Amino acid sequence: MQNRCRAGLRYCLTKLNMTASTPLHPPEVTTSREEYLRRRRSSDKASQLCQDSQASCNTAVSQEVIPMVIHSTVRPPEMRGAMDDEEKGQVLNLDIVVSGMTPSEDGRLQLQPYLHAYKEMNKIFQVLGPFFQFVATDVSAKVELLEKLLAGSSGKHYINIQSMVKYEMDNNLLTTNLGCRTLLRLHRALDLIRGFIDELFTTSEDENSFSRRVSRLYRNTLGNFQSKVLVKTFTGVLLLLPRRQVLIDRVTRGDAKVEDELRKKHPAAVEAVSLMYQATQDLYRDNKLLDLP
Repeated sequence: MQNRCRAGLRYCLTKLNMTASTPLHPPEVTTSREEYLRRRRSSDKASQLCQDSQASCNTAVSQEVIPMVIHSTVRPPEMRGAMDDEEKGQVLNLDIVVSGMTPSEDGRLQLQPYLHAYKEMNKIFQVLGPFFQFVATDVSAKVELLEKLLAGSSGKHYINIQSMVKYEMDNNLLTTNLGCRTLLRLHRALDLIRGFIDELFTTSEDENSFSRRVSRLYRNTLGNFQSKVLVKTFTGVLLLLPRRQVLIDRVTRGDAKVEDELRKKHPAAVEAVSLMYQATQDLYRDNKLLDLP
């Protein structure tokens, strides 16, 4: 297991150009367009190997690379100000988020709208850089699993989160890789997404502290449920985030009107996500499901 772990880390270090002594700032841009795109394509596989390795043997990882800081994948000069094919279509629609994260009139937490909203919010992970692409991929896989449950022979039990919890508790399905366990992982990440949306569209007097605030946000939310090695890695990686306006441009395609609209709508989106998060948290807590393996 340790050999597999170290092999994964070596692959990551090679593909992402990481070293333990990498400075905490972007390097000079020396890559061509082809090299930039090659790094983008290779980062998914590399980061997934990192995740798998850290999940399987944290001890071996901790002996290898602490801290690990990514050598930023920076666009070559001729590509600055433009979006490549992988970044097109990432306009964030907060109306979908508000609608999907709003419980029905009877208080039921409808699963399909929730998943629809989550797919929209998954764009947040996509703007965090190549190393976080595996997070977006993992979210997509979990959403797809829940959608399959909805469409399956037992779909009637998965219409809302309350009925899903009851069905899986009654049938001793809580430790299987089905609804409750999968949703719990999405639920934990939701706290991070909520905070990130708020940070992204809330003006701060100290714009230079954006990456530090996001790094701290991750550590205090999703980081509570991940290994120390992973938290150490990601808190460092998040310090390499570009300026907030760069990220805003990515989710708005640089459209000032879209940006203004998102700024106006973001408080309602944050409130809706907060209410859904708390309702789900209460449901899982009342049924003693917050620590599912």
